[in-house]
Amino acid sequence: LLMPRMDGITLCKEVRKVHGPGSLPILFLTALSETGQVEAGFLAGGNDYITKPFSRESLLARVGFHLDTVRNCCAREELLLARVEETRALIEEYEAKYGERRLDEEQAQVLLDAVRRLMEEERIWQDPLLSMKRVARKLQMKQADLSQVLNDRLGQNFHSFVNGYRVSHVCDRLRDRADCGVTILEIAFDAGFSSKSAFHVQFKQVTGMTPSEFRKKHAKL
Repeated sequence: LLMPRMDGITLCKEVRKVHGPGSLPILFLTALSETGQVEAGFLAGGNDYITKPFSRESLLARVGFHLDTVRNCCAREELLLARVEETRALIEEYEAKYGERRLDEEQAQVLLDAVRRLMEEERIWQDPLLSMKRVARKLQMKQADLSQVLNDRLGQNFHSFVNGYRVSHVCDRLRDRADCGVTILEIAFDAGFSSKSAFHVQFKQVTGMTPSEFRKKHAKL
């Protein structure tokens, strides 16, 4: 708790403005053991308060516990995101199957070509807030028609279609030696992903590897 320029309690409060307890555990390790000091540590957002003297085994056990808790939280978040994507896909499939009208083959191909041109020429997939409504409006088509085209012609929902471009962009940059000094997360955000967990889920679904495994594999080529 006693540090130069800024004490541990203040530092903890500053960190908590950016990172929640579930994503970045903070453990206080100090000789100050009065009840008021312990309470202040927890009120500031600390996950644990360890007082001296302590055993090495006890410290490692508590650190391990908090790391496992964070991993479990991340796993639950990834599962939730995957279920949200599944629900969206089901809704889009329903809209495509039971919409007011069905597109013929020629209409569907024209619309698909237009969507692909938009993605490749304007690279709007880099916008993390990109929505099916915005794409449909840009192409002056109905959302139901866009959903139908992607489902019928590609077997994909809108989010899978867009994330395919994002993952492809990430793969290209992970293969590029010029980007070896850029972090994977920076590349993912540049591609349009808005969260680390969603990026990892989508990347592994498409490539069968984690981003780190992919970069390591292609670094050897």
